[in-house]
Amino acid sequence: MSFGLDVMIQDSPGSDQARTGRTYWSHKDNGYRFNDREGNLDWGTIVLTGHTAADNGDFAKSDWMLTNPIRWAKGETWGDFSGWWPPADSQYLINLPDSTASSWTTESWNRLQTAIEEGKVLLTISDTWGRPHVDWVTGGKTQAEVKTAARNIEAAIATLQWADDPLGATRENAAPLNTLPDPLKFKTDGNLANGATIPGITKGKIVESEADWELRKREIKALAAIYEYGPIPDAPSEHSVVIQSTPAVPAHWEHPGWWIVGGLPGKVDETPAAYSLTATYTYKGTEGATWDGTPDTKIPGLAVNTGSQTDAYTIYFPTEADKASVGITGGVPVVVSFAGSTQAYLRRGIAVVNVPTSVTTDDRSNNVWQNREGTFRQFYPYNSRGQRYEFSNEMAAAWGASRAVDALYDAMDMDLYDSGIAITNIQSSADFRLGDRLSTDGVTWWTVGQLNRPETPNDQLGTSGITMLFLASGAVPSAAGRPAGIGNLTFTLFQTIVGNGVYNDVTRGSATATVTVGDPKPTGKKMRDIIDASHIATDGFSINGKYAFIAQVFDDRIDVGIPGAAGATDPQTWRYNAAGNEYAWGKISGYPSGGAELIADNVLHNPGRTNEVFRRFLYHFKWYEPLRGIDANGDFSHGYANRLPFDNHELVASLYPRAIIERNTFNNYNDGSEADAISMQAARMVYRYLIDKRVGDHKTDSGTTASADDLIKFNYRATGGHGSDPIQAEREAQYMAWYFYGKPMNSTFAAHLNTDPFFIDVLVPGGSNSYERHYGGFKVMMLWSWAGPYYPK
Repeated sequence: MSFGLDVMIQDSPGSDQARTGRTYWSHKDNGYRFNDREGNLDWGTIVLTGHTAADNGDFAKSDWMLTNPIRWAKGETWGDFSGWWPPADSQYLINLPDSTASSWTTESWNRLQTAIEEGKVLLTISDTWGRPHVDWVTGGKTQAEVKTAARNIEAAIATLQWADDPLGATRENAAPLNTLPDPLKFKTDGNLANGATIPGITKGKIVESEADWELRKREIKALAAIYEYGPIPDAPSEHSVVIQSTPAVPAHWEHPGWWIVGGLPGKVDETPAAYSLTATYTYKGTEGATWDGTPDTKIPGLAVNTGSQTDAYTIYFPTEADKASVGITGGVPVVVSFAGSTQAYLRRGIAVVNVPTSVTTDDRSNNVWQNREGTFRQFYPYNSRGQRYEFSNEMAAAWGASRAVDALYDAMDMDLYDSGIAITNIQSSADFRLGDRLSTDGVTWWTVGQLNRPETPNDQLGTSGITMLFLASGAVPSAAGRPAGIGNLTFTLFQTIVGNGVYNDVTRGSATATVTVGDPKPTGKKMRDIIDASHIATDGFSINGKYAFIAQVFDDRIDVGIPGAAGATDPQTWRYNAAGNEYAWGKISGYPSGGAELIADNVLHNPGRTNEVFRRFLYHFKWYEPLRGIDANGDFSHGYANRLPFDNHELVASLYPRAIIERNTFNNYNDGSEADAISMQAARMVYRYLIDKRVGDHKTDSGTTASADDLIKFNYRATGGHGSDPIQAEREAQYMAWYFYGKPMNSTFAAHLNTDPFFIDVLVPGGSNSYERHYGGFKVMMLWSWAGPYYPK
């Protein structure tokens, strides 16, 4: 027989210190950045020879094949035995059955319990550590009996089926699909989990009209919620908002010595720095969750915790000068952002509202198998494994974005008040004035007269207040050093809050000052005079890009999505993985692509991003099956996700007729640079088909006629891996100005946003693009698209 084997040595300076290096037998380069991928592309192979006995008679008897699947299935101590590894809450229990029998079909649950009990009968003794074993000496058991019992348990685990499974997809013997599912074909007859229905759906039918597409979008959302993200939470029964202005430094403030954290170089504006929307949500207990966001698919018995919670969303808005520079008046569109304020957006007349991380949870900062924190979890808690209806962190983030949109709508007719601040009794030895700009490196700029972050003192008492930086004593740069050649700047932090908008005198080194926030004064404007809540986009990068994408999928009020390097669990297809691929622009660390996250990566390392059901699509005991395409038996796709009853390109397609801009880097393979593009290409075909089927042309918010190519955009940079640069943000800003205002884009930017680097990638003159070279081209990847009018000519 043969099997794959790898050897890894982890190097650490000491027993109490983290690993600093890895050495792999299989790797030519141990700096290989993807050395934890769940693949076998560069494993060594050992062949055992000289043994042919059918019953393994000349090997020592072993019960590992029995004890391992039992502990895998149970994840707990049982009988008189203790000390089992891994513990019940371990992330390594890939297919741990739910602790609640009702979560699984009765037949599959009982089959597993019977197989486990029959296997346990063979384990009659325990070792020094209390672990159960077969008594080979006096028990009279044979290796064949152990093997049979083990295989029965494995088979029961593999066929364990979730009770709320409309397609039976969680059975391991479900019919596989190695290529991308057809986004235009209905997968069910409308009967979903737990008796929920979407009326009007016919299984197998192809979308032919806008009415069909509306139903298909509902089905796509429902399948994604059932099999990947968890239920869609209801909106709260009540929500309200209070608006407060974050005062800007008044224009008359000119003084020596104070240095306030700035952003891009710029003078202080006389308008407020930002507005804070303090939103309150109240759940009364009549809410719950659904599978597609409508009452048709309400999940019975799924209750929400009652009560109220509050979050603050900060709105950054463009200055009147910014708006005038692009010819805009009145209320402006707003980006509901998981990435914070983006200057490029503001300069193009696009406001930004920041969604704080406190509304959701990130599995890198919370124990994924125990309590997850954040405002959302107060209403829909997660405190242990095995919940029948698990809300993923992605769905929690989408909920947070939707609450920000609610806050914007609630605020539209509210009057605006501004509060100025006065800074007096300043004593310092420096000689710079309001608006002066300095930089130690030519990249990071400090501007006198800006707030460190927009925040209302009255709104967030005790958390921070106005934060200012000023030069420490003896660190005053020379006037000749402005703005280049300053040298190192030493700053001392001024930060204190007293209450009622008044800051006490504070002494730090040689500098003192008194800061006073004035009484609010009416501006004569309402929120709708500066914000237009009917025109909304969303953005984020990396994990925040995931959140931005899912927010757009599950909230139809979001017109434009800008997910940055979001990858797995979001735009990235699961079925196509870039592992081992080569591209015209080269490789990382001398290796071909390490590939994007697979189901195994997500389940092992970031399980909170999906629900418990999603774990069923990782083949049990087959984590490392071939990734290099379909095998000889046709059993495996490029990403071995072929039993998943949908794929995430369908989520991208479900955005139609809204717009999406995918931001990534050519060689950001780990975060789905190629797989994201595959989803975008598939969705673009669907958009073409649907626009062709519509009566009349599709138009953007500005009334501009839009094609599929106008609504599906690729914002890729050439190098740099997992990151982004300002030029990408500027392209996005110009696109939003076109989408929302009809403003023409820079022609170079427009051409760039139409370019999928993997579609034009050619290694040698006359060669093929990445899709043809590695996957057989779109004709193989997307059979459903080949004959349609939407195939790219």
